[in-house]
Amino acid sequence: MPNNADYKPPKWITILILTWFFLGCLPILALAFGFRFLPSPEWVQNTRLIAALAAFGTAALMLVLLRIGHKKQKPEGGMIKIVGMYLVAVFLFSPAVGASAIAATGPMLVAIVAGSQSSLTYTVADASQSGSYKCRRPIKLTEAPFLFNLVCGTSQAFQLGVSKEDFVLVTGHGTRWGLFPRTISMTD
Repeated sequence: MPNNADYKPPKWITILILTWFFLGCLPILALAFGFRFLPSPEWVQNTRLIAALAAFGTAALMLVLLRIGHKKQKPEGGMIKIVGMYLVAVFLFSPAVGASAIAATGPMLVAIVAGSQSSLTYTVADASQSGSYKCRRPIKLTEAPFLFNLVCGTSQAFQLGVSKEDFVLVTGHGTRWGLFPRTISMTD
């Protein structure tokens, strides 16, 4: 009987897990490289439950993988380092990866492959933020999930003229499921 410390999952399971994490990290990596994507309000509404389940499932998977890895190899640094690693991986990183795999990856890949000039309507959540060096004068939107809810680079006049619960039209490269924003304007 093999020892649990020597257990290695079948190759197809490893490939499946790595693919899932890659798909979840893809929109986050695109964001890190400056390519902001906005999933459509319709897509977000239709996949909200699935994205939440994917977030919890990915967190549970990460917990299992960390536990298996912890049994195989004891990390240096003591209990505080181990608990910190678990907290960051399970409660911060994994849910974001799982949710973005559902909420953004599919529509983003479709927009890249088959997208064209598209426009989607969103509701403004906040326009008073000053932003950062990566996102100047942001407009925060209500229908989009965390990490994918900002339109950056708006004019100061537009940002001052828009208020909470106003409807805005975002135009860019994409489809009806989401787009890479280029312009934002008020709707009639």
